[in-house]
Amino acid sequence: TPPVFDLGTLGLPKEYVAMKFYAAKSLPDTPANRAMLRTLVESLAERWPVVLLDTGLNLDDHADYSFQSGGRIISARPHLDARRNLGMQTQIIAGARAFVGTCGSLAWLAPMLGVDTTAVFTDARFLHSHLHAARRLYHVLGGGRFSPMDLSALDPLGLSLGSRPASQPPPS
Repeated sequence: TPPVFDLGTLGLPKEYVAMKFYAAKSLPDTPANRAMLRTLVESLAERWPVVLLDTGLNLDDHADYSFQSGGRIISARPHLDARRNLGMQTQIIAGARAFVGTCGSLAWLAPMLGVDTTAVFTDARFLHSHLHAARRLYHVLGGGRFSPMDLSALDPLGLSLGSRPASQPPPS
């Protein structure tokens, strides 16, 4: 059996959204993508505490997008080392109200943990068959909701990710 970690030592809030973004063919590291992802992290943090799962480890060709933590944005990075990062990330996701991240790896896992998931991408060329299979599988398994989010759909419409107007309260 995999080790169970005492997440109480991380001081996580009772309710939070877990997030992990990394560069991939489906979400390349570009200034525009970095800006949209930063806005997404900050916008979600206005509504719920956010726990970032970036590790800072260079274990493969998928470099993490890094965002500044502080306030309602909490980084798990100091607690994630090469030996235990996957187990801890899995437990953090399992305790989250939702998971938002790059469409791949943990976004495929989170719905199987019963966690509603938003899988973010800008280039679906490598994902079409995966997206179809994932939606069907998670539905059959009774897993968390799986919602793909194509950020490239915003630009042709003249839309961007942004915060809600200050006069609008966060959803309850």
